[in-house]
Formats: sequence, structure tokens, C-alpha cells
Amino acid sequence: MDTNDDGQVSADEFTARQRDLFGRLDANGDGQVSSEEFEGLPDARRAQRLDERFAALDLDGNGSITPEEADQAREARRAERRAERFARADENGDGVISREEFERAAERMMARHEEGGWRGKDGPRHGWHGPDDAG
Repeated sequence: MDTNDDGQVSADEFTARQRDLFGRLDANGDGQVSSEEFEGLPDARRAQRLDERFAALDLDGNGSITPEEADQAREARRAERRAERFARADENGDGVISREEFERAAERMMARHEEGGWRGKDGPRHGWHGPDDAG
């Protein structure tokens, strides 16, 4: 929404965003949003997310996903998440995790686990599994 990246949303930027949203809602371009067009918004958003997810997996852009592309995309996402967790644990940004940073990361992880906010793909995960879990 802050199109000029000045840290503020001006009235013009806000109005432009509203016009853009209206334009996306007005599917037939008649200058009015019907109830049918408004009700179709969740479907349009879902379709957009589906397109984005497909594009992220279709690495060569040929319109189909091979098992190799799916594996590569999955591994890239895992590597990205590991890097994010490492960066959160590396509090001073020096590229290494000290014992103190490791302990604080473990404390944060355990606090999330106790609050029920830490889940693996098969449900709650138990225990410490290494630095990938830090952060």
C-alpha cells in the first residue's frame, strides 16, 4: 500500500489501493460490484494462491510439475526455513550460534512447545531435535 516506501500511507496511496481492490472485485468491468462478484472474491483469492503455489513448484515454467521439481522446491523451502531459524538463534548476526544464544533459542522453543504453538506435520513434536528447531 505504501507505494513510494516512505513509511507512510498517503490519502492518494490509500485511494489507489481501494480502486485496485474495486477493479479486482468488478470482474465484468461494468463499474459496479454485484453480489455475485463480491461472493466470488474468496474463489479468486484461492485461485491466485493456487497459481502462486503451482508456479513455485513448476521450476522450469513448462506448465507441469515433475517429482524432481517437487523435491527441489520442497528442499529449497526447507533450506529457507533452516536459514530463518538459524538467523533467529544467531542473535548478534555473527554467523555462529554461541552457547548462550543456543540456550536462549532452546528456551524460546520450549516455551512455544508448552503453549501448544509448536507442531510438526504429524502433530505435536516432543524434545529437542537440534539447531534447526531453534528460534
